[in-house]
Amino acid sequence: MSISLDSTFLEYPDNNNIATIVYMDGCDKKCEGCHNRSLQRWEDYGSSENIIENIRNYTEKLNTNKVVLCGGDPLYWQNIPLTKKILQKLGEKFDICIYTGRLIQEVENLGLEGFKFIKCGKFDRNTYRPPIKTDKKMVLSSANQEFYDSNYNQLSKNGILYF
Repeated sequence: MSISLDSTFLEYPDNNNIATIVYMDGCDKKCEGCHNRSLQRWEDYGSSENIIENIRNYTEKLNTNKVVLCGGDPLYWQNIPLTKKILQKLGEKFDICIYTGRLIQEVENLGLEGFKFIKCGKFDRNTYRPPIKTDKKMVLSSANQEFYDSNYNQLSKNGILYF
């Protein structure tokens, strides 16, 4: 099993950058209406050094320093060691955003360092709306999901981030 890499404009929380999006397997939230059900089951990735090098190379090919870790969930308990290694090895050079279904209080307890943004909150099908990104704002697909900075300051409100 290997981690899947792609490019994204929609998921990075700013109004003008493309980013590498890293899809990681494994999630225990089981959100009703999950758009990545195939990524809920975790499998061993193999060498973290190879994964980190692949992320670095793909990001440099895109000519960006923006990375989004998502899944599944990068903070699923079996992904946390790899996520911490990615943050440690790439966090100084790359602006990393983590997408997780965890609550911000859970994330703070993990002592993560090296990320720029984190999106927290379990997907809520009852508050679903189509995600939108314009030059002025980013609307998340679920109103209970919020963006925070590396100091855990909330940047969005009701799932809307204004640039």
